Amino acid sequence: VAGVVRAQVLALARARGLDCRERRLTPAEVEAADELFLTNSVIGLWPVNRLGARTYPIGNVTQIIQAALAATRAIALAL
Repeated sequence: VAGVVRAQVLALARARGLDCRERRLTPAEVEAADELFLTNSVIGLWPVNRLGARTYPIGNVTQIIQAALAATRAIALAL
């Protein structure tokens, strides 16, 4: 879903020089990923710890974007 938080995450990632592209992934590509996260307007960014039998760490990209999103939300609340 083309949501607000997804758009924020993409913008924050690009602003930090992270390679981010929107495209369809095969199940094999998802399983081979180093880290995964989901976004939504209630939670913001939610790291995926397990998908099927595979576990995923909360990696550097997830942590960078999580921190940036939290900072953005804190600034918005302060206004």
